[in-house]
Amino acid sequence: MLPVLLVLALAHNGIVGAQAPSKERLLEETVTSAAVGKAMRYLVLVPEGYRASQRRYPVLYLLHGLYGDYMDWTTRTNVAEYTRTLPLIVVMPDGTNSWYTNSAAEGGARFEDYVLDDLVKDVESKYRAIRSRHGRAIAGLSMGGYGALKMALRRPGEFVFAGGLRTRRQPDAPRQRHLRARGSSPPGRGAVSLYGLRDR
Repeated sequence: MLPVLLVLALAHNGIVGAQAPSKERLLEETVTSAAVGKAMRYLVLVPEGYRASQRRYPVLYLLHGLYGDYMDWTTRTNVAEYTRTLPLIVVMPDGTNSWYTNSAAEGGARFEDYVLDDLVKDVESKYRAIRSRHGRAIAGLSMGGYGALKMALRRPGEFVFAGGLRTRRQPDAPRQRHLRARGSSPPGRGAVSLYGLRDR
């Protein structure tokens, strides 16, 4: 439920001037990624009181859009303020302009595998995260929303929630005609796409 509220708050308020989070809450990390073949940086926002607590927290992986980087969420939104009192860890990786996709070229960077394997493993080894599907959510803006939804659909056992802000996907023509015939609009037409991934 917490990731849903955060994604809705970000969608409602859009990209605005950011308030700088405290250095106790905003941490920069590096992971050496076998999938990408280099060290990758990411930011982590922990809730207030994290250091004094012994509890485990759910994690929201928040992916940036095209031409952005891992600092976008903290420099261009108020995500730090929105999450200040939430019992939630927010992880913001760098996806460059990869579309969070594995390269088809032999030996190319595998950004999907980086997020799903290297990043999750690194976060769960460094932070008191809930280490199960029920403690992980993924969302993103534009390119990041595409990556979040694609990864969650590809591995439904990894995330309990997936969401996209300003994410568009073009449904195939027969599906689109079917939806219009029933009087509903095609998916991906709105500013926010939220999907709760059901248990198997």
